[in-house]
Amino acid sequence: MTNKNCQKHKKSVIYTYNDINYCPECLDKLFKAIYKAKNNPP
Repeated sequence: MTNKNCQKHKKSVIYTYNDINYCPECLDKLFKAIYKAKNNPP
């Protein structure tokens, strides 16, 4: 397993899903977006 970096933040990847790499910062933004969407339905 090679140590990969995410494209956006150039930080080490801790999670990969559907060939998309996520660093902690990516996941943090993702979780915040989900939380926001749940509390503010369209």
